[in-house]
Amino acid sequence: MHLVGGKCLLGLWHLVLVALALLPASSRALVCLPCDESKCEEPKNCPGSIVLGICGCCFMCARQKNESCGGVYGLHGACDRGLRCVIRPPLNGDSITEYEVGVCEDENWDDGQLYGFEPCNENFITGCNIINGKCECDTIRTCNSPFEFPNQESCQTALKRIEVFLAFTINHRTQGKLCY
Repeated sequence: MHLVGGKCLLGLWHLVLVALALLPASSRALVCLPCDESKCEEPKNCPGSIVLGICGCCFMCARQKNESCGGVYGLHGACDRGLRCVIRPPLNGDSITEYEVGVCEDENWDDGQLYGFEPCNENFITGCNIINGKCECDTIRTCNSPFEFPNQESCQTALKRIEVFLAFTINHRTQGKLCY
């Protein structure tokens, strides 16, 4: 579509401004869309078991011994049964954050297997993520939080921002005010 009097461009700028205003303070967010299992690819040739992916919709192969795991939102996957995700402290001496990627190790490892590094001490962490358009909250024992939001209230606030943004976008599309 060509610009006619700049109206289309103005509508696009409004959309950009609304999107920027609705972004949470933290620009890294995991937003899971409603689950459509028909779009899930079936895991093939898994050497171990299968686990649910980070959004809780599609299945994926569980990570095996010496494979990467964890990371922010658990993007690097979950370890198979009998294994745990061991996260070693960064070499620069910084503390462990939710960004650290671990390695799947035997659940009953000993200090000799850690090559002089201490594992992280798992704690119970409570938090929430947006899954299938709803705030899902849980408490899990882990080294790094897979949660984007610390509580139900902050999750609901983000969900409302997303709903407003989507409603605005859909409204402008149906009125033909956006350029593509």
